[in-house]
Amino acid sequence: MRPGDLVKFRDPWSPNAMMSDDVGLVVSVEPWVDKGAPDRNFGVNVHVLWSNGDKLTYEECELELIT
Repeated sequence: MRPGDLVKFRDPWSPNAMMSDDVGLVVSVEPWVDKGAPDRNFGVNVHVLWSNGDKLTYEECELELIT
């Protein structure tokens, strides 16, 4: 994902769960690494702006890219 992409929220822990209808705009993507365990503890925070004005942070697995 990259800034400018449109996404929907999807619960990664419930494979049968419906995706939200709300569409968000990715405003920034921030990779992170745990300095104490860089070989096994790392990820990406995705900052999303929603239509109601909320700006929230998610892991990549919680979002589905709209194509």
